[in-house]
Amino acid sequence: MVILYIETNFLMSIATGRDPQASTLLRQMPASVQLTIPSICYMESFSALEDEVKRHNYFKQQLENKITEAERDLTSQHARSLFFKLGQCKIDYERRRNDIELRLRESIEQLSQNAEMIDLTANIIQESLNATIIAKDPTDNLILHCILSHGPLAPHRNQSISKWQRQRIWQTTRSSRGFAGSRDNQVCFAH
Repeated sequence: MVILYIETNFLMSIATGRDPQASTLLRQMPASVQLTIPSICYMESFSALEDEVKRHNYFKQQLENKITEAERDLTSQHARSLFFKLGQCKIDYERRRNDIELRLRESIEQLSQNAEMIDLTANIIQESLNATIIAKDPTDNLILHCILSHGPLAPHRNQSISKWQRQRIWQTTRSSRGFAGSRDNQVCFAH
């Protein structure tokens, strides 16, 4: 069985519609693949959704301001058309935001039923604080330590994969923005 580790970007790529293949993979997971996700990725995806909603609300406010300006312009021959087009844009933009939230919730629901979850423990937190692998992003560092604590990459489960090798697998995965495998091709990362 292949363990496919996924993280927040996998969920957000489904939610935002950036990766239709991720959604298909989630719905049609082969029996030979075990999806595994750190539990903190669920919370991080909700935080990412909150950020998306804040950006959405800012843009929506800008649209509303422009709609009001166009409505007040009584002399421009283009103002009336602009008023209706911006109004439709606002409606479509709101619908897209709702689509993003719905897709995120659906993907989390599917994962909660079909994926193994890596629980965040005090030991994992301590390890991430004591052994920084990703210095620029403490959240990604913590996610990496969750993954490294699990399955065949865990030092207590497979002594043949060194800490350096685990770090190299992660670096390869992060730089490729796709999939990477372990030495025996039994571990993959997706994001």
